[in-house]
Amino acid sequence: MQVWKLMREVSLVEAGWDPPQMIRDALADGIRTFVVCGGDGTISAVAAALAGIPSNRAALGVIPSGTQNNIALSLDIPMDIPAAIALLRTGRRVKMDIGMATCSGSLANGGEITTPFLELCSVGLISSLFPSADDLQHGNLARAGDFLATLVKSPPAEITLVLNNKEEIRDLGHVVLVCNVPYIGRNYRISANSSYNDGLLDVLFFADLTKLELLNYVFQGVGIDMPEDPHPALSCAPDRYRHSAFNAGHGGWASGGRRTGADRSAAPCADRLGRRAGAARPQRAS
Repeated sequence: MQVWKLMREVSLVEAGWDPPQMIRDALADGIRTFVVCGGDGTISAVAAALAGIPSNRAALGVIPSGTQNNIALSLDIPMDIPAAIALLRTGRRVKMDIGMATCSGSLANGGEITTPFLELCSVGLISSLFPSADDLQHGNLARAGDFLATLVKSPPAEITLVLNNKEEIRDLGHVVLVCNVPYIGRNYRISANSSYNDGLLDVLFFADLTKLELLNYVFQGVGIDMPEDPHPALSCAPDRYRHSAFNAGHGGWASGGRRTGADRSAAPCADRLGRRAGAARPQRAS
């Protein structure tokens, strides 16, 4: 960054880190560009804190240094750190949509909660597995037992999807993924038509698969690079929607590491998802 004469103030991601407060303080000090050097979770957390701030007051830059870097990949930001830094000077600003996940809960539990997400929101088994899987991915092998216990004990749920406030799908399944960017998971491309700034969400519903079949898709990937599965219970071909709602007996998870609903022992949560255009403005190659 010194080569490009970029002045910087460093905020470290550590216990007690508060992105919204950090951004409020920085804006008060006249800072207008927020550069995240990290992975998808950190980028999503900062983007969520920037949601709603006018684009002439704040811009988001990305230096990918995480495990998957799906957000950077979706934005054509190079994985090479010096090249990504160069984009902060030579790239152009682009508008990026941000998803909004709303969970309706009881007043005792805080009532309705809305969580912005940049990459994806999930409900079902993946949401339950995420905490232990994330720890395993970062080297905490002691969580393997928790991962396996959750995998074994989690039953499928009756899931109702309402798409664009009219199309309804009801089936037994383990997972629904609602995606805001073209790449998710282990750099799987969802669809040739997926975009980060078209105002639409990609909805993938894995209906009535066994857990082993689901894990097979997790490790092999889904999307345009995989042949369509003849399994009659698999509804994973991505469809594109502006709004979706679902009711399921599972909690949810939004990129950035936040739960959007209760755990499986609580009452089912009704979630609504929508997309807000132009809520974040990462740098992208010309």
